[in-house]
Amino acid sequence: MSANEGPQYFVRSMGKVVGPFGLEQLRKLRTQGRFGPGCEVSLDRASWRPWDSIDTTDPAAAARKTRAAEARESAAAQAAASAQVVTVAEVSWHYSKNGQAFGPVPQSQLESLFATGQLAPTDLVWSDALPDWQRLSDVPQLRPGQTKSGAGTLSAATGPLRYANFWKRLAAQIFDQLILGVITSGFTVLLATVVIPADVTVQQVYILASIGSLVINWLYFAAMESSTTQATLGKLAIELRVVDMHGQRIGFGRASGRFFGKILSGLMLCIGYLMIGMTPKRQAMHDLLTDCLVINHD
Repeated sequence: MSANEGPQYFVRSMGKVVGPFGLEQLRKLRTQGRFGPGCEVSLDRASWRPWDSIDTTDPAAAARKTRAAEARESAAAQAAASAQVVTVAEVSWHYSKNGQAFGPVPQSQLESLFATGQLAPTDLVWSDALPDWQRLSDVPQLRPGQTKSGAGTLSAATGPLRYANFWKRLAAQIFDQLILGVITSGFTVLLATVVIPADVTVQQVYILASIGSLVINWLYFAAMESSTTQATLGKLAIELRVVDMHGQRIGFGRASGRFFGKILSGLMLCIGYLMIGMTPKRQAMHDLLTDCLVINHD
């Protein structure tokens, strides 16, 4: 058999393709050390196999072995491509809200929950196609421009959490206190002129007004930060959100603990608030106590 008979192989070495060579030529090249063990060979310059996978002692066996390996590789690639063609509409989804799992639900229902604000980008979702629970915003099938329904497009911010700095949080707090000042002033006036009988002393009115103000502040912060907005009016204006350590919405109980934890943050010259500039995730003392984060949402 001449050097040009039998299967003809191309050799790729360090990005350069040479050939074709018959098996007899490959034997000589191997003996001469022309190509190292890291070289690859191919019959069609499309599917490449390691140099050592070629049986240079039997031309027919070598060709069969190479073609069989390339056929297996091609079949595996086609199977992987076919698996990726499955549409998200065929996938049933599970989702988690406030630590409780729901589902399975179809894709259209998941979109509807998101469009109506019942699901946030930071809520966890899972399907058989995912190895574990993931944030809705981190699932490729649910990113903007890929899944649409009559209710709208699943639009969510992706990427790592971006922690809010001290000055943004201070601006949001000032905004909230201005709003609460108007509300509590109105409450105090109402208490003094309408609700409280004439025989109640000024000191008693002051005590009741203080208690009422505390309750108003608590409900304002806890209810809004545990709502679907995940923020008070001040934080919404500055585009901040309150989340847990995984970027999820917090519940009313944790939001309440965070509010009353501000009492500790305000002690000792407000050192608990100044910790925002000292901690890696820009957490105040009350954030650390309740495992919460304040993040940018712009």
